[in-house]
Amino acid sequence: QYLSVCQSKTAELFALAIEAPLRLSCALPEDLVEVRRRSINLGLIFQIKDDLADFSEVRLSERLFGRVFKNQQQAIDLVSRLSQEIVKPWSNSAYHMIFANLIDQF
Repeated sequence: QYLSVCQSKTAELFALAIEAPLRLSCALPEDLVEVRRRSINLGLIFQIKDDLADFSEVRLSERLFGRVFKNQQQAIDLVSRLSQEIVKPWSNSAYHMIFANLIDQF
């Protein structure tokens, strides 16, 4: 439930902010699908890291975040897996570079 909340608010906003200009510039449909997938992951990473910064170990267990992740390391491991997925090479090297640079900012 925590991840679906993150996806429906933060991750969707990230996807919209990144995807909208590409739609306006007539990007290829297959690139838009890949951009959206990676943007969602980027939004999830942002929200998880933000929540990790906000909550102490004690408060983690009291919140929805704590019901998904038993400890901070589980959340960090998910962030790592999502990050690897985002920077995985793909055929459009320009978009790949954008996401590689974005993930470095987090």
